[in-house]
Amino acid sequence: MTCHNCRIEAVKAGKGRNQVQRYKCQQCGKRFIEPQVKPFGADMRLPKETVTRILHCLVEGNSARSTSRLCGVELKTVLSMLKLAGEHCERLLESRIRNVKVADVQADEIWTFVGKKEAHKRPSEAHDDKHRRRIYVHRN
Repeated sequence: MTCHNCRIEAVKAGKGRNQVQRYKCQQCGKRFIEPQVKPFGADMRLPKETVTRILHCLVEGNSARSTSRLCGVELKTVLSMLKLAGEHCERLLESRIRNVKVADVQADEIWTFVGKKEAHKRPSEAHDDKHRRRIYVHRN
């Protein structure tokens, strides 16, 4: 490990709070730690294992609230991590996938039935089918 100021080789000088190796420059006497690679850059303060567990839960289909309960973190943390992961995926796809000609597009169709229960209808609406509508939601 080299010193940031002197640009000379530093020696080991114990371990930090997180059991991270510390170094000391022999010339200027400054102490520093080796830079740690963090998931999603410097914004994330969680351990790598926790980040992996949160993303795994989200990929498996858990909701954000259940993920926060399972992993022992705040809901805002899960949502910000989801946003960071999405931004990184978008950047990765933009840099790797280029000039792909698309001939066919397949989109899944999800639909649901919207209507009132018979017990909640007013007398004027009883057995009236005009209050029933189908809503089609198309996903890409």
